Amino acid sequence: MRSRYLVCCALLGACARAHEADERAVVVYAPLECAIPEASAYAVLYPEGDREPSPDASNASFFLSDKTAALAALSPDMRSLVVDVSDTSGGTWRGLSSVPPSGDVNVLAWPLGKACRLSGDFESRNGAAMASLGGDQVMLVGGAASGRVPSSFVTDLRTGITSRLARGLGSGRVNPSMTSFVHTDGHLGALVSGGMDPEANVPLSDVEVYVGGADGALGDFDNDRITLGSPRSNHAAVVLASGETALIGGSGRNGATASIEVVDGVLRRARTAGVSLLESARTSPRAVRLASGEVLVAGGADANGQPVARVEWLSSDVSRASKRSREIAPGEASDLVALSAGGALYVVKRSGEDAADAWRIGSDGSIASIGRIANVSRLALAPSDRGSALLYTGNRWLSFDPWGDRFVPNFDLPDLSGPASSLVLAPDPGLVLWGSIESGTLAMRGSRHSIRSAFSFVAKPLLRDDLGAFAPDGSPGTRVVFQSGRGLNLSNGGAAFLADVTFASVSVTFDVVDVAPLLVMRDERGVEAVVGEGACAWKSVPKGRVTVQRREGSIRVSLDSGEVTECTAPWSTGRISLGFRAPVDAAGVGVTNVIVTRE
Repeated sequence: MRSRYLVCCALLGACARAHEADERAVVVYAPLECAIPEASAYAVLYPEGDREPSPDASNASFFLSDKTAALAALSPDMRSLVVDVSDTSGGTWRGLSSVPPSGDVNVLAWPLGKACRLSGDFESRNGAAMASLGGDQVMLVGGAASGRVPSSFVTDLRTGITSRLARGLGSGRVNPSMTSFVHTDGHLGALVSGGMDPEANVPLSDVEVYVGGADGALGDFDNDRITLGSPRSNHAAVVLASGETALIGGSGRNGATASIEVVDGVLRRARTAGVSLLESARTSPRAVRLASGEVLVAGGADANGQPVARVEWLSSDVSRASKRSREIAPGEASDLVALSAGGALYVVKRSGEDAADAWRIGSDGSIASIGRIANVSRLALAPSDRGSALLYTGNRWLSFDPWGDRFVPNFDLPDLSGPASSLVLAPDPGLVLWGSIESGTLAMRGSRHSIRSAFSFVAKPLLRDDLGAFAPDGSPGTRVVFQSGRGLNLSNGGAAFLADVTFASVSVTFDVVDVAPLLVMRDERGVEAVVGEGACAWKSVPKGRVTVQRREGSIRVSLDSGEVTECTAPWSTGRISLGFRAPVDAAGVGVTNVIVTRE
């Protein structure tokens, strides 16, 4: 019951305008299975947004038992809220939530080091699909369930409460794909594409469209469907930089296919015009969109059921191959995940062995073996914070160390609890969710290991005594090296990006060590503005301190406290990430003492 989720309700006074307060409630929830002992728990709230905290800012705190506690005023500019709960027994819960434009601010708090089951009976089914909608909701649909179309569900990740859709999917679909998009009115939507008809056992050739309500409210699937050019199931689906969805490979009428089809949820149409084919036909492929906007495709099986070795890169609009394909020794299972700094991880389970081989794929297309992982009974990869990724091996969670090129134990996630199916996703870099079969029914479990977000506070300075959440865009080797006291050293196109956090308006100041690096500003589509070359080339050779400001489409640059010059970025709106890169064929490039300020 919803009332059993409620832990506390406190007033939040946000100063909307001078002499005016927007009085709102902060409601802290926890999964019923991992309830917080209300009588002895204490919470601290940390607001985050696109401005630096003021020097006199204080964090709101209160006892959860005091449901009418009046909190100190919090900034109306806050975009996300972190809650840190502790109790006298030593338990710790953490939550992270976006802040809606109006109404209550709901935060779901998870205990550290535990896996908790969320509410809702999702019905026993095989071949379901699960996807995140805007980071605050998770939808589960499809699959086969005793000769009928199983119900469709949406779980609110701000409360942990699951709702059954009144209509849901209209057709039975086994192994469809599901992706999210945004309607022209700003409402969230989802595309459930293809899949196998569980009765006729043939692939389907249409897409059902979910339309969400205003401000993230629950919606439902509508009657109008999108017709595909070709039926497909067991395919990969990737949201492109344009917001469209690419359906890649899978099983068609005649088995494994090399075709790709692009679906536009806004215009309600599908197309193959201007779309490339895969070099290798494959069913059950893995595909991800890289930080560059490119699409990487790996794994799967060919028409004879043999694993595919070829790894393929496609341009951001999937109109062509963007890099020469390569081969990686295949196995009986594989998984692929994009890394936030660039490139990807690919893990392949060896045939007939309880072991897997891990490969790091750089943003430049390089492929490096990063070793063998023992004691692997199944594979599940998910993106993580600080440029990392999580791997579940069937009995333990491992974290990828992007600087050491290896997997290490993760002590913030519980061993022996993890995905037993392909239903696994990370709605944000610090939360992992998965489907599991418990007492004959499908359950959704999750665990939070970090509260980093796009709006997290950025420490000052960076790249002086530690890495400060920077991560390289490929195997570091000698191209990307950090030395405490000397900073980040780059050569021959090597790069490192500040992970997780993104910015609207921002100022970046850094000190040059020997040769100046290029400052890369990359938007969420992968489009880059590179300060130091091209349209934003240096007006003179930087020798000491460099200051760069981004406001909308304008970039202002000051070298060594001299004259300010301005250049135009390839984008005027949207959020950007930051990184440093060495020019191609350059050596001795260095940067330290980096100050990043939200403005």
